[in-house]
Amino acid sequence: MLTSTLLPSRTIAPAGRVVITDTSSPAAFRQALAYVTRSVPAGVDVVAVTSRSPVLDAKLARRVRKVRARLRDDVTATALAEATGDRLTVVLGSECELTSTWWSGVQDAARQRPCRVTDLGGGGTHVLVHPPGVVGRATGEITISASLIVKDEERVLAECLSAIAPFVDEIVVYDTGSTDRTVQIARAHGVAVVQGYWNEHFGDARNRALEHCTGDWVIHVDADEVAQGDPAALRSLLEHEVADLLHVPVVSTSWSGGQGGAETRPLRIFRRTASRWAGALHEHLVPADPARSLVRSTAVAPLRLMHSGYQATAMHEKDKHSRNLAVAHAAVGALEVGADGADVVWCDYGRALMSAGRIEEALDAFAQVKDIAVNSAAVLQAGRCAVACLEQVGRYHEAEGWWELMAGHGESGGALATSRARVELARGDLEAAERWLSSAVPGRDLWGVEDDPAEAEHLRVRLDEAHGRHRDALERLVRLAVTAPESVPLSGLLRYTAQAQAPLSEVLGRMSTHFVAKSLREAVALDTDQAERWLRALHEAAPSEAGPVVAGNVVAARGALAQAMTWSLLARERGLVDCCALRAFGQQEWRPLQDRCLAWGVLREVFSEAEAARSLAEAVSSMTPAERQTLARRLGELGLSPVQGTAPAAVATDG
Repeated sequence: MLTSTLLPSRTIAPAGRVVITDTSSPAAFRQALAYVTRSVPAGVDVVAVTSRSPVLDAKLARRVRKVRARLRDDVTATALAEATGDRLTVVLGSECELTSTWWSGVQDAARQRPCRVTDLGGGGTHVLVHPPGVVGRATGEITISASLIVKDEERVLAECLSAIAPFVDEIVVYDTGSTDRTVQIARAHGVAVVQGYWNEHFGDARNRALEHCTGDWVIHVDADEVAQGDPAALRSLLEHEVADLLHVPVVSTSWSGGQGGAETRPLRIFRRTASRWAGALHEHLVPADPARSLVRSTAVAPLRLMHSGYQATAMHEKDKHSRNLAVAHAAVGALEVGADGADVVWCDYGRALMSAGRIEEALDAFAQVKDIAVNSAAVLQAGRCAVACLEQVGRYHEAEGWWELMAGHGESGGALATSRARVELARGDLEAAERWLSSAVPGRDLWGVEDDPAEAEHLRVRLDEAHGRHRDALERLVRLAVTAPESVPLSGLLRYTAQAQAPLSEVLGRMSTHFVAKSLREAVALDTDQAERWLRALHEAAPSEAGPVVAGNVVAARGALAQAMTWSLLARERGLVDCCALRAFGQQEWRPLQDRCLAWGVLREVFSEAEAARSLAEAVSSMTPAERQTLARRLGELGLSPVQGTAPAAVATDG
């Protein structure tokens, strides 16, 4: 029923639209549609929003415009999207009770602003009457908060705070016990700092941070995320948004400074008073009032978060595997029989076990998700991980049950076909793999993220390789390096180039600047000879570029003396003295002292470094006569002058 409070009257467009959401039983939905079509004027547009396929009689079908929501959870948000144009728009749940004069009451209520009517702007002609459980935006200028929980984030926090600042009116940093400069860095940025505590529960920590936020909207950001996007566009969107939650693209980069990687779209922007956090690990938003539900927007925020936290270095340095596993294990242990959200908790535990390399235990945890299978997001996350684990341990036949379950929970057909192709390829059935790949039509997943075409293309590369078509495999991989550079590892490109017996110059001529920059970082982690081969080719192709020379010195410092000498000379020719491989070579205490002395000898005589001369003299003074004689011979082989005390005559005198 509609109740009213007095407000100045406003002009309402005579035409209208009634949007009815399929939020109860099919019978109640049809009954609501029939009643509305009988009780509103002929000029009123009647819209039915449903995720099902209801059967309507012919008369009703002619009068009602049907709009299909992809999932049941999307019904209300899809309905809210219909509240556009210059019409009085009413959104009703199919369970609403209506009187015989309800339409007249709606128009009067729109002028007087009842509790279930919210002004959407546009000169007072866009009016939304909410169904139960939906809260519209408040009028007036909105405010936005950024909320972070942190611990020992001095390496990344400054960049994060600087990037998010243009998007928000305030930043709240909740510290859970840092021992580094995290708190000082936050305060230097002028943000609100709360020194709190950690209780092995991410949801609790985020709620404690939320208590200190004052904005109408909150953006949840992690310290290892850097915001990109359009601050003005975000504010404009939120000023007119009628939903409670917005998806934000989060890109997990594979290297520092990377602009590509695996993308997800979690719910990261939410109405502060409508939401709270739940979950110990991989926490999620739930209604602050259990009696109502949260509405997800169909829009994607004009904001992107570049996430570096899953890079191998970050995971190792902060031991995130162990931390996540401890949190997830504690959450599973606290589960009560039949508890809501148990599949989410088991999914988090399985992912933590998988990340820690405990594959069989992870599969047991994912089996718990499969048995419960209520939360679609948990089912899809668990299913993707479980299939990967089954492939790893060779239990291919068990993947079928997961694929069937995932299909029923919104996984795209393209993603399922690609997953099947990967398993068939691992099983060795190349024909089946090709059949599935041919049917892998890209779609969107539960979060609205498009299937990555590069994933299927990488499988085609592997199929070409399995068939012995090495030139085709290389050509396909080179095209991928151009179109999706983040997906192609340097090690793979080098391997396929060698298999095809192709010159590196042929490959290099087609590489983008982005791929080359990425390859420099990857090269330093490769085998020394393999990395040097790539870096030499880069240097020969672009001798004026400093990047290959710097990376070459990093690689050569752990190689042979001749490699260190070559790259050091190239560095010094360009004035890059600080990255000298020979100097790093001489400082490595794990190397034999004789080898280090040779590096110092070159630095002393060729590059006139006084510090190297002192290091060499100190080393010689501690040597036995035989060691001095050996060093003198090796210096001579390099065309270097002997150090005082290493000449053969001097050795004889000492004897």
